[in-house]
Amino acid sequence: MGVGLVHYTADDGTLRTIRQAFTSAAAVDPFARVPANAGSVTIPVTINDDSVDDDGETIVVRLLRSGDYRAATPDSVTLTIRNHDPVPEPEVSIAAGAGVTEGGSASFTLTADPAPTAPLEVSVTIAAEGEFGIAAGERTVTIPVTGSYELTLETAGDGVDEPDGSVTATVDAGNGYTVGAASSGTVAIADDDALSAAHPLVKHAPVVKRFFDRITARNQHGNGAAGGWNKRFLKAMGHPDYVNYPQAAVTVADATRIWNHGGPGANTAWNGTVAAVTYAERYFAGQVTLHSSSQSKKQLIVPQQPFTVSSDQQRDRFSWQRLQALMDRYWPKPWIRHP
Repeated sequence: MGVGLVHYTADDGTLRTIRQAFTSAAAVDPFARVPANAGSVTIPVTINDDSVDDDGETIVVRLLRSGDYRAATPDSVTLTIRNHDPVPEPEVSIAAGAGVTEGGSASFTLTADPAPTAPLEVSVTIAAEGEFGIAAGERTVTIPVTGSYELTLETAGDGVDEPDGSVTATVDAGNGYTVGAASSGTVAIADDDALSAAHPLVKHAPVVKRFFDRITARNQHGNGAAGGWNKRFLKAMGHPDYVNYPQAAVTVADATRIWNHGGPGANTAWNGTVAAVTYAERYFAGQVTLHSSSQSKKQLIVPQQPFTVSSDQQRDRFSWQRLQALMDRYWPKPWIRHP
C-alpha cells in the first residue's frame, strides 16, 4: 500500500474551529498522510495556553468522506481540554439600603463577584453614630455560593428625643477575597421621639436613676467631694438632692469628654449622658423642640423653670410628690427624695 491521504477536520463539536483554544494540523493542511503499509496515523492537535479561568472545552476530530477511502464507524473522536488556570478570588462589595426610623432594621447587601465556589467568610466592621442600640465593632458574615448576602442590623427605639444618627458597615480585607471599590455603606437612622416639656428627671429617668444608685452603692451621698462627677451630673439634671451641690454642674462638653474617655463611647458608665444633659440645658434655658408625627420639626418656646427646693417651699412639694409617685411606680427605690 502506498502513501494515502485522509481528509479530516477539528472543531468544537459544532464544526466551528476554535483557534483560540487549539491549533490542529487541519488549520494548515486538512489531510493526514498514512505511511505505506501502515494502518494508522497520528493527527497532532496543539493546545494553546491562556490565563483565563473557564470550564474547559472539547475538540471533535472527525474524518471527512473521500472517494479514496471509506470512513468506518466511529468516524470521530472527542477530546477534552481541561482548564488549569487558577480561580480568581471573588471581589466583595457592599451596598447600603434605604434609611430607617429608630426601631427599624438597617440593611446592607454584600456581593461577591464571581460567586464563591464554597461559602465565603468576610470580615465587616460596624460603626454607629447616635445611641440606637447597635453594637459597633468587627463581625464575620458568610456569603453563600449564590454570591449575595444581606446583613441586617436592628435599631432600638428608646423613647428619648435625640439627634438623628447612622450606621456604617465597611468590608475589611481578609483571606480568599479582595475588597471592591464599593467597600463601605451608610444607612441613616431617624429619631422619631417627640420632645416633651417634661422635667429632665422624668425625661431621662433611667440615666438619672443609674447615677443616683451608683452614689448610693458607694455610700457617697452628701456634699462631699467623693463621687463628685456623679453628683455634678445630677445637679445638671435638676435633682433636688444636688441642685445646691458646691461644684459646677456637668455641661454637654463635660459629658461628651467623659463618655469618650479612652475612645468613642468607651466609658459606658456615661452612656446616655450627652443626650440627657443636652435636654436639661435646653429645658432650663426655656427652649424645647417638638417633633410632629410626620417627623417635621417645629420650634416651640416653652418657659421652664428649674425646681428650687427647700423644706418650706410648699409650692414645689406637689410637683415633687407627683414625680416621686411616678418613679416609685417603675422603680420602687427612693432615688428621688424631697426634703
